[in-house]
Amino acid sequence: FFIFSPSLQTHRHMAAPIAWVGVLLALVALSMGDAPFRLPNSPYPAPRAGPNCAREIFAFDDTLLNQTQLLTLETLQGLLARTCPQLYRLGSGAVDDMASLWASRFPKFGASVNYSLKGNFLGLVQRFAPRLQGYVLCSAPKSAEKWTSMQAMFANTISPHLSSNTTTTTATTADSSCAVAIALASSNLSLIAVTTDNELAIQSLGLRRLYDARTMTYADVLKIFTIGSTFNSHIAILQDPSKFTFLADYGTFSQGFTFWDDSGPLISPLSKAVLGALQLPAAVLGWGSSEGNSVDTLASYGTYIHAADWAVNLATLTSFYVPEFAQTRPPPPPTRASVHTVSFLMTDGDNVQWLLNSFASPVAGWYGSPQRGRVPIGWTVSPALAELAPSLLDLFYSNEKGDNFVAGPSGVGYTIPDKFTSSQRLQDFANLTKVFMDRADLKIVNLIDDTDCDVTCAAPFATAGVDGVFLYEGDAYAGRAGRVTWAGEVPIVGGRYALWKDHTDAVSLARLLRFLPKDPRSAQSYSLIPVHVWTRNVTDVNTAAALLGTLGFDVVTPEVLVDRLKQNVFHTCAAAKPATGPFSTSCHVGADSCGVLTNTLCDNGKGNQVTNEFFDHTQCTDNAVDNCYGRLTCLGATCECPPAPSGSYTTSCSGCVEGCGLLSGCKCDTTINSFPSSTTTTIPVSDAGGPGSSANPTQVFDYSVCPGSLVANCYGALICQGEPCA
Repeated sequence: FFIFSPSLQTHRHMAAPIAWVGVLLALVALSMGDAPFRLPNSPYPAPRAGPNCAREIFAFDDTLLNQTQLLTLETLQGLLARTCPQLYRLGSGAVDDMASLWASRFPKFGASVNYSLKGNFLGLVQRFAPRLQGYVLCSAPKSAEKWTSMQAMFANTISPHLSSNTTTTTATTADSSCAVAIALASSNLSLIAVTTDNELAIQSLGLRRLYDARTMTYADVLKIFTIGSTFNSHIAILQDPSKFTFLADYGTFSQGFTFWDDSGPLISPLSKAVLGALQLPAAVLGWGSSEGNSVDTLASYGTYIHAADWAVNLATLTSFYVPEFAQTRPPPPPTRASVHTVSFLMTDGDNVQWLLNSFASPVAGWYGSPQRGRVPIGWTVSPALAELAPSLLDLFYSNEKGDNFVAGPSGVGYTIPDKFTSSQRLQDFANLTKVFMDRADLKIVNLIDDTDCDVTCAAPFATAGVDGVFLYEGDAYAGRAGRVTWAGEVPIVGGRYALWKDHTDAVSLARLLRFLPKDPRSAQSYSLIPVHVWTRNVTDVNTAAALLGTLGFDVVTPEVLVDRLKQNVFHTCAAAKPATGPFSTSCHVGADSCGVLTNTLCDNGKGNQVTNEFFDHTQCTDNAVDNCYGRLTCLGATCECPPAPSGSYTTSCSGCVEGCGLLSGCKCDTTINSFPSSTTTTIPVSDAGGPGSSANPTQVFDYSVCPGSLVANCYGALICQGEPCA
């Protein structure tokens, strides 16, 4: 049904006056949640024909088409997908071509792929020309070469959350006019973008030029159309014009206004007009010229971003529907009496374009790595994938191999929580995040912030009902140094050390973790390790886990780490009573806080003071504590000494004083590894401290945790015999 629009008759950017503009009002779908398979309050639009509506989808191939043809087909792909997807973009067809993998799953959703026109540009446009009102003309870039594959472009993908890599390619005038053409094609008209080199061919199909973007700007587009009536008020596309052959399908499909602002902090009049017109909840897809500034500004408007500036096919993938997502969760191992719990968590899962492409590639070192499955690994993922690309999330979950997914960063989309301008806006964002987490079967959210905002940032997510919060801040996300705080019953866990180039490798990480406590009741006995995906991979995690060994360490999924914290670490501080009992006569208390004694020195009866770094006295009846040969125990507990220590340490250590499961005062040669050669990992002499040097003679080693009380010397440090020595 058509309407007369006199305001468009004589606009200076029209190719020629027209008496009317066909606007198919019945096809305008800008409201949130306009289909039953969208979540309440979802900002992501859905095809009008409903879920899994496509029966035949025509493929077009990167390797057979040039840039200008891809631009036209991308806008056509998005336009058709408003009703039901009809087109899909393929890559090289090589083993790392993930677009072909996703296409192979279409039959599960009732769709087949037709390859008969994959290189026939004009044939594809002709097939769907009757659905079009016309086209928008833009300049053809000087180079319209064929891509060898989409993957060639993804090699230049910007790595979010690494601001030093955040650069942009300078757009040409032709690129800019094509970007404006995409913005016009994203209106509620049925338009495609066409370049000057293809115009005659398109006109031969009976299509008319309705706009000429060569003489227009983004601001000109907003003078004709407005956000909220002709453009979607819940989606915006922030896209560098030089990337005009990417994300155009979703911009056209969603009717989100496409724009660019290279100012970094998005403070231009255009950005203010676009962002100010959005209605919350709102999502921005693409990427800015400055990560920190852009994300901060978006947060101040109450919105967030999906890194998607190299994304393709979202207009098609978002139409599929998975009734239920379910992670596989093997029974967790029981918590041992003496163990340090470690969980490795891969970064950057909010990056939608990475998830679409090399994330699951079998030739990359990430989720598709053949090395995955040896130890449990945590992976971050955008909860919005449940609606943006549900078939991908479904495949990820069906191949977990004991791994576990976490939401973020920093929730349903990437943002900086403490940049929200009101607590209510942050709570609304947290509530939306929880809705999407429930849909995607996610229990923990990973937040990134510029500061240790602690409970201020985490409390809204705890209120929304998440099980745990992983809060990253500071250098390599380890600014909290493993600190655990609480928002009610929800632990807020900071990264302890990062597996990250120029910070730690597998060997140095294992060395740092080896000397941490192994008391499950202490928060210091739990380590969350961010793994920087752009510089480390699955192999690095496997290596670090192997160096730790299993005698005193459990490598678990993020969910198991959170469950153990909740079960074992006392955190109801308001109810904590001070410790009582006879220990006070032979021990010097460092501190008694939140039911925990820390850094308590106790006489072991043999002239040595033993340091008890941590003791949870809430486990004791009436908080009554005793001293058992230098170690704190509950009053009334059996105080028995384990068998005397033995093992290879005796040949290279001297001065050791044994006291009921503890060795103290040992002076051990730091150049010696007293393990058999089969378990030796050599380190340089410079790291060992020089020939004949001695380790700290005041160290106290608890050999009661060692099988058979067997102890060894690992370059000056006492460890259980049989553990790896790094």
